[in-house]
Amino acid sequence: ELVLEGTATVKGSSDWNVHFADETTTTPSEVGASNATITLDSNKLEGTFSATLEPGGSVAYEVSIVNGGTIAAEAQAPVVEVVGEANYAKCTVEEVGDTTSDLIDNTVHTYKVTLSCDAVDSTDDLPTSEVKETFKVKFKYVKKTSGTN
Repeated sequence: ELVLEGTATVKGSSDWNVHFADETTTTPSEVGASNATITLDSNKLEGTFSATLEPGGSVAYEVSIVNGGTIAAEAQAPVVEVVGEANYAKCTVEEVGDTTSDLIDNTVHTYKVTLSCDAVDSTDDLPTSEVKETFKVKFKYVKKTSGTN
């Protein structure tokens, strides 16, 4: 028979809380675009970006993601999905600002999401009229496997 007596205490706490920093800070700048909209879902860490684009037009959005928790996170490449046809449109996502740090203790990563209306390849012409395009971007973070926390 084995009998253990005593008290154990776990110090501190850890939680995962990576989310969009503030939906009101997502301000698009437009050149040859209209009806720019954005819908963010912090639970899935994804955004839906939409605009009506003139031939050669583009719209850029800024999205900030913050870690409000105590578990260090590292970014993985965002995943872009087409919603609809996207015959003449493309979506690019680039991190702006500090692109080397992990996301820890209320630090923020900011991304620029650009929708543009271009020829599909070098042999195609631009469309003859405006196009309405929508893309979904999934921002991916995982627990940092080494270093802090």
